[in-house]
Amino acid sequence: MSALEVFASPTVDPPRRLLVRVAQRGSLLVFLAILLGFAVSAPNFLSVGNISNVFAQSAMLGILALGLTCVVIGGGSNVVSGGLDLSLAANLGLCAAVYSSLNNAGFEAWQAIALTLGCGLAVGAFNGVAV
Repeated sequence: MSALEVFASPTVDPPRRLLVRVAQRGSLLVFLAILLGFAVSAPNFLSVGNISNVFAQSAMLGILALGLTCVVIGGGSNVVSGGLDLSLAANLGLCAAVYSSLNNAGFEAWQAIALTLGCGLAVGAFNGVAV
């Protein structure tokens, strides 16, 4: 004959339960509070134009973050052994400056893009060998 054991879940007193929920969802609550604060203080903050501007400005960093996400998922999150390249954003800034300088110097767009890609590849290869 088998015995059926029933385990009751531990009860958490209501004040502690509130603290647990805030700890679990705290960053979302802070984000919503900041969003509400900006929406109240600036009437055009939630306009379509501003939201599309925010998305356009963060698209490049989103693409870089996607690449680093693949590295982290692959298990390369140890900075000491060379998993993550922390100079990625600095390399992005350097490449943007190189492209802008070449564009202002009168280079054709395809030449500026090719030289900028070469600069990014050279810096990335150097960092890969150095780490």
